[in-house]
Amino acid sequence: MTTDRFFGVSSGMNGPGDDHFAVTPSDSAPFAMAARCLYVGGAGVVMVMSKSGVVVPYTVAAGGYILMRCVQVMLTGTTATLIVGIV
Repeated sequence: MTTDRFFGVSSGMNGPGDDHFAVTPSDSAPFAMAARCLYVGGAGVVMVMSKSGVVVPYTVAAGGYILMRCVQVMLTGTTATLIVGIV
């Protein structure tokens, strides 16, 4: 078992994420939990829904991040690939 020297320590919003999940863009299914940010492996547009339900397009270079707490990536309008949610 791997030792976690930071177990029980809150990382805050400026610290590293605690977990991650592959994002499948969908016009109907929100994430199981809000992401603290998104990593985008393949360049393009990401249609991001905020916690308040507002959808905004982000144009992202390959290897870029969207520093936005969000609950869903919309399928319609999203052209970027290899999107990962960080929590």
